[in-house]
Amino acid sequence: MKGYSSKVLISPSGSPCALAFNTRRKIFEDPRVREALLQLFDFEWANANLFGGAYQRTYGYYSGSELSSKGQPMSDGEKAILGAAADKLRADFKDGSYALPVSDGSGQDRKMLRKAVSLLTEAGYAYTDAKFREGVLPGGPFAIGSNLSIVGKRVPLVPEHKLNLGLAWEIAARTRLSAALTALSKQIMDNDEPNTLGVQLPAYAVVDLKLARDFGWGRLAAAVSNLFDEQYYTYAVRSQFVADRYAVYPLPGRSLSATLELKLD
Repeated sequence: MKGYSSKVLISPSGSPCALAFNTRRKIFEDPRVREALLQLFDFEWANANLFGGAYQRTYGYYSGSELSSKGQPMSDGEKAILGAAADKLRADFKDGSYALPVSDGSGQDRKMLRKAVSLLTEAGYAYTDAKFREGVLPGGPFAIGSNLSIVGKRVPLVPEHKLNLGLAWEIAARTRLSAALTALSKQIMDNDEPNTLGVQLPAYAVVDLKLARDFGWGRLAAAVSNLFDEQYYTYAVRSQFVADRYAVYPLPGRSLSATLELKLD
C-alpha cells in the first residue's frame, strides 16, 4: 500500500501469538480477575522450558512497531476519542508506563502468586488450604477408630475454593436488577478429621436474583432464590458409631418471594 511503512503492517517476528480474555463472559468482566490470571502466567518459565527461549513478550498487535503504545503516553487525539472513558483508565495505561509482570523464571514465583491471590480475594474469591499440622484423634469404643493421626488431613467444613460475586444493573430509572453468586468447592464432613469416610459435601453454586423498584411511598421488590434449583447442602456430619454412615441437611430449592417497604413520615 502506497504511503504505508511495511513495519506497520508486518512485524519482524511475524504475526503475534497471544492469549486474550473474552470479556463478554461474566467470569472475565472484573479487571482484577484478568490481572490475577496474568500474574499466574509465568512467561519466563514457559519460554525457557517449553520454547527454548524463542519468544519475546508482546505488548499488543503492533508491538515493536511505531504504532505500539508501549512507553508512549496517551495523545490528546486519543483522549478526545475516548472522552469520559479515559478517566476510568489506570494511570500507567495513560502515561505509557504499564509493564507486564516479570517472574523469577522458577515456575513458582511466590511473589506473583501472592499478588494473584490478593487480587482474586478482592474480586470475591478465596483460597484456603486448611490442614491439621499435628494431632492424633484418640477415639473411643463407639468411634470410627482410635489413635488416628490427622497430620496433613483437611479440616472439616472448610472449602478450599470459595467465590462470591455480586452484580447490579440499573435497568430503568429507580429500577435495579441485582444478582449474587455463591460457589464453594467440596468439603470434608464434620466429625471426619481423619478424612477416611470417602464421601464429602459436594461442590455447589447458587445464584440469587432480585428486582427492586423505588417509589415515592417506598419500595417493591421480587426475588428468586436458588435460581437454577441447585440441590445442595452446606452441612453434613459423619456418624460416630457406624463408620460409613453420615447425615446431611439439604437446603431449599428454588423459591420466590416479594417484599413491600413503606415510608412512614
